Amino acid sequence: MKKIGFTGRRYPSTESKPSANTKCQKCLETGHWTYECKNTPTYKARPTRTQQLTKPLKPISLELPDEFKSKRELAEKALLLEKEKEREKEEEKEKEREKEKEKEKEKEKEKKAKDEPKKKKLRKDEYVY
Repeated sequence: MKKIGFTGRRYPSTESKPSANTKCQKCLETGHWTYECKNTPTYKARPTRTQQLTKPLKPISLELPDEFKSKRELAEKALLLEKEKEREKEEEKEKEREKEKEKEKEKEKEKKAKDEPKKKKLRKDEYVY
């Protein structure tokens, strides 16, 4: 009994034609298998294993979930959040105060403008005695 799709090799072949994603190991181009390659081999410079191992790793900063932190850290974090909220409230109050001051100044200017009599513009030939 002969199995379908078995080519006599160790592994059955699923595709006989290379796909667009197939990459040649010889020329590093896509679209053909290595044994079908007619291009010249290309050299891709890569770091040696020693260079990779001597290169220092970047430290990873992970923030632990609240349940694994100590009670002191949680309390400090809560205090910081409260202080930030207080600062935001104070800033909002300051902005409101500044707006009120500006409104008061505008009202004073309007009162002064109403109180002062309008000066009559004179022509050159008119004289005020």
